Amino acid sequence: MHRIFIISCLLMLFPLAGSAQPTLFKLQVGDSLYDQGSYSQALQVYEGIYFQDQGYTPAMLLRMAFLNERRQSYPEALFYLNSYFIKTGDRSVFEKISSLADSYTLEGYNTGDRAYFLSLLYTYTPWITGSLLVLIAFLMIVMGYRFFRRKEKPRLLPWVLLACSVLYMVLINTHFFQTGIIRTDYTLLMKGPSAASEVVEVLDKGHQLTLIEKEDVWWKVKWSGDRTGYIREGQLLELVEKEKP
Repeated sequence: MHRIFIISCLLMLFPLAGSAQPTLFKLQVGDSLYDQGSYSQALQVYEGIYFQDQGYTPAMLLRMAFLNERRQSYPEALFYLNSYFIKTGDRSVFEKISSLADSYTLEGYNTGDRAYFLSLLYTYTPWITGSLLVLIAFLMIVMGYRFFRRKEKPRLLPWVLLACSVLYMVLINTHFFQTGIIRTDYTLLMKGPSAASEVVEVLDKGHQLTLIEKEDVWWKVKWSGDRTGYIREGQLLELVEKEKP
């Protein structure tokens, strides 16, 4: 029976290992090209891994940011730096993003300690909420044991449980908006989700926008304060989570 269980587990894991192997091979090819100084070819391989295979490594993201900054493709450089920061919370990369945005006079990039703290909170919210759930369950078990088995009335634990529960509810009900970076010059900010709609403003590449909701091929965005409008999805680099290979 145990052997059947082990074999079943291995069979379920085998497809996962098989699907990751080509991505790891491509990553090795990209790293080899990068080390040889074949930067354009390396970037093409990395882009295939990121966009087609939905994979990445932190080192790969930094290399992609460097290669794009090297050829002055600053929207892409900022995109990969932001992607790296979302996954690592690296303060030096946060400061690099701010510096690069300032050098091109770009809007939408929050700087300073408060912005850094909020970015970290966004990055680690899934881990924090998961840990809080485990802690809440543990506290409830301890309280139940003390009350039913030892006939004790805990004094401090209920308050700790209440504090953890309130913090958990606050975090899961805090909505972090997704952001996107304009990838092309002369991007039209439309009043409605249609090419026939009124043009609100013409935006240059590199600015960061808040993505509110998607309607077909259009993103409703918030730009420069409370102004809203619509931009085609193909003109934006959307900052989203991806899986490691």
